[in-house]
Amino acid sequence: MNDVEMRIGIQSAYLQALKSLREGGVPVGSALLVEGGIVSLGHNRRVQRGSNILHGEMDCIENAGHHVDFTKSVLFTTLSPCLMCAHSILLFRIARLVVLDDRNTGDFLTSLEALRQKGVEITLVEHQPSMDLNLRFQTDPATRGIWMGDVGT
Repeated sequence: MNDVEMRIGIQSAYLQALKSLREGGVPVGSALLVEGGIVSLGHNRRVQRGSNILHGEMDCIENAGHHVDFTKSVLFTTLSPCLMCAHSILLFRIARLVVLDDRNTGDFLTSLEALRQKGVEITLVEHQPSMDLNLRFQTDPATRGIWMGDVGT
């Protein structure tokens, strides 16, 4: 993946996180690229749709449809995926994962090491805007409850 494709994926995922925040949801966004082109975008819609499973990565995978060769794809996400999203990455055989924030996972378990062991290539990017957004959302008293609901507590 070249620098332009990396920038496109990062920017697209981050804009999806901001979209979710504007809609009153958890600010996690994702972008799925195949051969350098965006094939799908998604953001956390758990609050907006009253869903238990529409995390950013799940929404993005859902939006990709059935005609994507996931084995040639790169999934960008603004926050390290939870166990549910990580298992979906394995289920659909997504080849590569780019995580913009793996530090502010707060109260949920992630499984990056398990993904690595199953052959998923993982790139960690310290994308400061994503990191700041996640930390603010998780610690702000006005949004802390929404975050806690998203992580199943």
